[in-house]
Amino acid sequence: MTNRVEINVHRDQVEAALVAYFHIDPAVRVFFNGHTLVVGAAGEFISRAEAKSRDLSVFFTGKPCPAGHICERRTTNYECVECTRERSLTSSRRRRAAKKAPPPVTITPLINGRPLDDYRTWCSTTLGDTARDTVVGWLAKHDPERLAIMDATPEATQRDGYWLMHRCRERGIEITKVPAPTVLKEQGIDEVNAYPVWLLAERLA
Repeated sequence: MTNRVEINVHRDQVEAALVAYFHIDPAVRVFFNGHTLVVGAAGEFISRAEAKSRDLSVFFTGKPCPAGHICERRTTNYECVECTRERSLTSSRRRRAAKKAPPPVTITPLINGRPLDDYRTWCSTTLGDTARDTVVGWLAKHDPERLAIMDATPEATQRDGYWLMHRCRERGIEITKVPAPTVLKEQGIDEVNAYPVWLLAERLA
């Protein structure tokens, strides 16, 4: 093939070689083969067979790849150089984006300024009998937002207490006295009534 020259240079000397030998002519095609710079005029084609015979890493046919790139292809696997570059850039961008992505934020719901679990503990009484609970305790477990609106005061649950006591007497259900939860102890109440959870659900659910 005419109009081709090979010059042994290191990669960091490529620019100097182009200046010295080709006067930075933009209409040249450059191929790297180890430390050999192979330069041909624009429009020259190198077949894959010729590239293999010359031990070149790339060749140029002038035909577009499936992605539409008209550029060199790799001699070893026929892959388009531009496709390889774009895939590498995409992978690099994904890695950088993954590194920059902020850690997931865990939002702890607050009820009256307290984390939900703490609020439930604050409003609950620990009972050995899981079949019973207090009005405030039941609401803390099943409807803490509603309890927060009611401010968990004795007056707020008074009507519920009257209804529950009346139903217990009506149906012959025992009413148990239990230690008040912390929220009520802070208001000076030491004991409250505990009712069957099914009756609490009947009233409060």
